[in-house]
Amino acid sequence: MSKQTRVQIFSSREEMENRVDLNGAERIKAACKTLCIARNENGFYALDDECPHQGASLAKGFCNNEGEIICPWHHHPFNVKTGKGRGEYVDVYPLEITDKGVFVLLPQSAWDLFSDLF
Repeated sequence: MSKQTRVQIFSSREEMENRVDLNGAERIKAACKTLCIARNENGFYALDDECPHQGASLAKGFCNNEGEIICPWHHHPFNVKTGKGRGEYVDVYPLEITDKGVFVLLPQSAWDLFSDLF
């Protein structure tokens, strides 16, 4: 199992609920990644923000009742839990919600290992 980096993205669950509308999404930066934080009736999900089809921001799309985020440009759906789309996929990342805030777990890169030195 690869190491992960824990990055805080919201100061609290309340902040996340206020910023991400039900069946909507919010674009955020976490470390060196741009993420789409999607919300549906089942919860919150973190995915890569860029649609692999044409590069649109998935955060400008919406969530449907089938647990998918819909790309705003060509309406390609991606499952918010698995990232699977129609022959394409986006990476998904686990979220941790604690009393200290909301965190996303990102794969640890070589940069993360040495960033404290610079």
